[in-house]
Amino acid sequence: MHLEFEKWHGCKNDFLVTWIQATDKDIVVPSLQRQATQICDRNGSGVAADGILVLITKNHRELFPEELVVINSDGSLAKNCGNGLRCAARSVLRKMDSAGMQPADLPPALELRIQGRPFWCKVFGPKGFIGIDMGSATIESIGPQHLIRKELNDALEKFQIKQPTAIYKVDVGNPHLVLLGIAPDKGSFSAFANQIQNLDGWDGINVHAATEEASDDRIVKSAAKAMNISVDPIWSALPWERGVGLTQACGSGAVAIAAAISAADDMGENSTWTAIKMPGGDLFVQIADGNHILAGPATLVFTGSLEI
Repeated sequence: MHLEFEKWHGCKNDFLVTWIQATDKDIVVPSLQRQATQICDRNGSGVAADGILVLITKNHRELFPEELVVINSDGSLAKNCGNGLRCAARSVLRKMDSAGMQPADLPPALELRIQGRPFWCKVFGPKGFIGIDMGSATIESIGPQHLIRKELNDALEKFQIKQPTAIYKVDVGNPHLVLLGIAPDKGSFSAFANQIQNLDGWDGINVHAATEEASDDRIVKSAAKAMNISVDPIWSALPWERGVGLTQACGSGAVAIAAAISAADDMGENSTWTAIKMPGGDLFVQIADGNHILAGPATLVFTGSLEI
C-alpha cells in the first residue's frame, strides 16, 4: 500500500504525518505499528523520526480529521504527544490552506482527538507558534519516604548522578518522572532512565531532568515577544522518552516539568509562562484554570511517500 507523508518537527522532535480514510484504519495503523521501528530508524534504513502521526478522516474530501493516532517509534500507541499535536495541527492548517480556505474561514481553534480525548489547538502569535490545551495534570511527590525512593537513590548512585532537589511523578495522559535541580551527563542519565522506567509497575515511564537557568536568555525572550507572552522562570531540561530514549524535545514532558516546578514552589496557577529549554528548542507552558497550555513551533521539513 502506498502512503503519502509529511515530515514535521517540533523543536526537532520529529514525526511522519500521514492522512488516511477511516475505512483504511484497521489495515494501515496495525501495519505502521509493525513497521514503525524500521520506518523511524535513524541508521540509514528508515526515514528517521521519533514517531508516526496518522490523521484519519471520514473520506478523502474531508479537510478535518476525526481522529489522530500517535504511534511511537517502537510501535506502541501514545495517549498524548505535545510536539506531535502541534505538528498535526500545522498539517491540518496546511491542508486547509491548500484547499483554498481563507484565514477568516478557519476555526479559532482545532480539536484533535487521541484515543477519544480532545485536545484544542490554535495558532499562537504571528510566527506560526501553536498553542495546545493539554488539560490537567496528576502530580505525586516521590519524597524521601516514598516506597520506590530507595530504588531511585540506588540507581542515581550507580550512575553517579547527584540527588535531585525534588522528584515527581506527573501524569498528563501519559506518565512522566521529573527530577528537578540536576543537569546530568547524557549517557549516565539515559542508562539511569532505562533502568528505572519499569519501577512500581510502570509500563515504560518517560524520564526528565531539569534545572533552573538565568532569566536573560535572548532566544527565549525573542520567542516570548513573538507570542506576546511574559516568561518566568526559565528551566533547561534533558528529555528521555519510553520506546525512543534521549530525544531533542518532549512536549508532554515540558508540561510535566512545568507542573512539577509549580508543585515544588507551591506556585499554583500562574499568569506568566514557564520556558522549558530542551536540546531541540524552547517550549512554553502556562497553568490556567487547572489546565496546562503548551506553546511552541512546528516546522515542515519535507514530503514523500512510502510503501507499507
